[in-house]
Amino acid sequence: MKRIKLCVVAVIILSGVGLGQGEIISLDRYMALVEKNNPQMQAILAQIEAAKNNLAATQRAVEPFVLSVSGNYTDDTYSGFNQGLDKVKTTAFSGSVTKQFMTGTGITVGGTTSNSAYTPLQDVILLNDGNSTLAPFVSLQQSLWKDLVFGSSYYTIQASKASMKAALYNLEYAKQQFIIGAKNVYWNLSYAKTNTVYREASLKRYQQLLEWNQRRVQLDLGERADLLQAQASQKTGQLNFMVAQQNERQARRAFNQFLNVDSDSNQYDTVGFEAGAQVYLVTKDISKKSMRADTLAAVETAKAAEFSQKASKNNAGMDIVLSGRYTANGSGITFSDAQKVDKPVYTIGVTLSLPLDFIRWNKVVKSYEQNAIAAQKSADSALAQEKTDWDNLLDSWKNDIAQLGMAKEVQDYYQRYVEENRHLLQRGRTTTNLLIQSEEALDSAALAVFGASLTLIMDYEKSNTYYNWQKEEAAK
Repeated sequence: MKRIKLCVVAVIILSGVGLGQGEIISLDRYMALVEKNNPQMQAILAQIEAAKNNLAATQRAVEPFVLSVSGNYTDDTYSGFNQGLDKVKTTAFSGSVTKQFMTGTGITVGGTTSNSAYTPLQDVILLNDGNSTLAPFVSLQQSLWKDLVFGSSYYTIQASKASMKAALYNLEYAKQQFIIGAKNVYWNLSYAKTNTVYREASLKRYQQLLEWNQRRVQLDLGERADLLQAQASQKTGQLNFMVAQQNERQARRAFNQFLNVDSDSNQYDTVGFEAGAQVYLVTKDISKKSMRADTLAAVETAKAAEFSQKASKNNAGMDIVLSGRYTANGSGITFSDAQKVDKPVYTIGVTLSLPLDFIRWNKVVKSYEQNAIAAQKSADSALAQEKTDWDNLLDSWKNDIAQLGMAKEVQDYYQRYVEENRHLLQRGRTTTNLLIQSEEALDSAALAVFGASLTLIMDYEKSNTYYNWQKEEAAK
């Protein structure tokens, strides 16, 4: 009886074997290329930058710091006629700086100045040929009821800020989901290449077993039932190899799509799957340093609703506004005379505003209260969901490590089982059926190792992306 040479292949996969190989790039470089070239990623990043700028715009809108400057020149032949003037030429300038605060306080500092030149009518003698004025001033306006007592403007501003932070965190979560998708695609391609190589090696083993059974039947040393089973196993191996090739092609297209290159391009390739998985197993561990972005968005939405509710209670329209102004006027024939500013003017005023539609406003306040309750319930639900998700992820990570270790042990047992069956078959002490069963069991064990490795990798990436990002950078 001829000895059968069956090659029992341990799962040692060489990088670059498969449908094609390009430049091997690490996961970090792949993600850098995705960020640079992927239009969807660029759109998300642009939206995040826009949201950050909107947050700054809100701050600027509610606390403006404004400089106003104006100037004019008048050539008047009418208004001075009754005073014996043929023409009055006036040059005037004004300027002010205004600062608004979240307390509803507005302060303005500024001044006005003018210089007039007189031209008399014929036969009219003037005591002076012009006049100059200078009037620096400072003014203050303060909402006593709505803002100083109840802080309505403050709450309105805080509600706007919280809403924009929520929008920013939602965009950050969309970015994180995209990143997880890209990393999953990277490792899926690496996994698919490994699976293709393994299926090809498995097919070769089944082909060798088929040829051995064909020779035995031809020599009338074997049973046709064994040959038929070997043929079925070889066809199954061929089918599995074809499916693996198709999966690799599809995984490569997804990989290239994220890079924004031609779908069938082999320009770039991944690192080896087993070597990459070993790095995660030996050097990585999961941790939680920040709250998930979608949870933060829910919390900020609840804050916005709470601030809006508080603002609504104190913003029914009733207010008492105190205003005051001090102007140090100066006037004289020359500008030097006007600089004395020895004619001050003091102004103080109080304005009362009282709305008459209280019944309608009470309904509005009730609406804000219900919105605040609903938003807080949603935030509580989001916090509970995050805790559950993190506990599940932590549990999954621990199980990943344990299951991967057990899967490797099972694979080792089945590999030795196949080797033992090979020796027994050579001595005629086992059957083709038992050898095929052991080969199939080894295939299943190897694929279980691959699957456990992929789960381990992606659980770490989820932890690192969702729970270890810089919240402070996003909210700047």
